[in-house]
Amino acid sequence: GMFAPDDAMTMPDEEKSATQRVVAMTEIGALLRKRRKTLGFTQRQLADICGVSERFVVEIERGRDSAGIGRVLRVLSRLGLDVTIGLRGGPT
Repeated sequence: GMFAPDDAMTMPDEEKSATQRVVAMTEIGALLRKRRKTLGFTQRQLADICGVSERFVVEIERGRDSAGIGRVLRVLSRLGLDVTIGLRGGPT
């Protein structure tokens, strides 16, 4: 039958590239938290670097939908993460 986007399974580690598909704020939050910890920043330090409140960083990491997309993109950018948008099923 048709392949529904939500049917996607996680790939084995060896098949993972530097790019990860995200469909929810919770996934963005998890990626952000992992990257922040990899870089050794506290939530407070990241907030200061990005010019946002510590509470905002906490809310992003918790996957709160209320987080303004512009500020989320700024935080991701400061962590060296790019956001790429493409057509589903298109070339990666």
